[in-house]
Amino acid sequence: MKLEQLISQKGLITQSQTPSEILARARMKNKPFEVFYGETYDGSGNTIDSMKYYFFVANMAEALREEGLQVNPQILIADTAACRNVAP
Repeated sequence: MKLEQLISQKGLITQSQTPSEILARARMKNKPFEVFYGETYDGSGNTIDSMKYYFFVANMAEALREEGLQVNPQILIADTAACRNVAP
């Protein structure tokens, strides 16, 4: 999926920079562009909602690669910390 198509998805994206702004920012540094998503969850476990964010990170990374950029997509799931640090 092209970058412009990805960031214009109705119901998924409510506000975004333009594709040219995203690409300019990604090209500012001579190192891989970080696409990052982090989440925590409670004792009930992962939600099915998370899948849309995981797929978005993957699609964003692929769209940026198609633009010739090196991309480092990352997903951080802070599961044990979130479950361990719950107030009584």
